Amino acid sequence: MTIHTALLAGRAAAERLMRATILVERETGPIVYDEDGANPRREAVTVYRGRGKVQSYEGHEQPVTAAGQAIAMLRTRVDVPVGSGPFIPGDRVKILENPDDPILETVELRIAALAPFKSMATAYRVFADIVKPNSGGAHG
Repeated sequence: MTIHTALLAGRAAAERLMRATILVERETGPIVYDEDGANPRREAVTVYRGRGKVQSYEGHEQPVTAAGQAIAMLRTRVDVPVGSGPFIPGDRVKILENPDDPILETVELRIAALAPFKSMATAYRVFADIVKPNSGGAHG
């Protein structure tokens, strides 16, 4: 088996585990407001829409300077197929569908690091922070 063949097999195996459908958007342009001056927003363009997988790791404490206390943060990773993106910090990730755990649907994350950043990757593994947990709707 050649390196190229092994790499393609690894990518196919990684993609089989990406059963969720995700949307990655990037805000562009100036901030605009409603006529009454409320609800600021920016236009968003789609960077990627397709298969993905969300993984979280053990919690770690992070100091909060305003309150002088530590809170537990989860390190979260979004896996997408090689060739997706590129992704930049601030891109928004929305989990549209997740057949393996529907409670993740409606969760939103924000990309925290540049990606991709690895040669010979079987998947792009992008670090992200949860900005909107499950809304408690139909699945929660």
